Amino acid sequence: MKLHFANLTNASSLHCWLDTILPDKVYNLAAQSHVAISFEISDYTADVVATRALHLLEAVRSHIAATGRNHIRYYQARLSDMFDRSQIVRAQ
Repeated sequence: MKLHFANLTNASSLHCWLDTILPDKVYNLAAQSHVAISFEISDYTADVVATRALHLLEAVRSHIAATGRNHIRYYQARLSDMFDRSQIVRAQ
């Protein structure tokens, strides 16, 4: 696996990024990581978590349609998905 960075604020750059890299998997790790701040600047949080994720998903969808590639796996990471210990605690 190789880590690449993309500018989620520029939808057209996402298309170029996908065309250049030709990934099999895309992990979107962009998120607001501080709960209190996410409420203080809720518009920004919604923009990063929802709108920018939508731009990336649309870029993936259009890349698949344009290239005829089978698929690209997309993972929308959230901090709780990666580091939430509640599942571990409940299982014990």
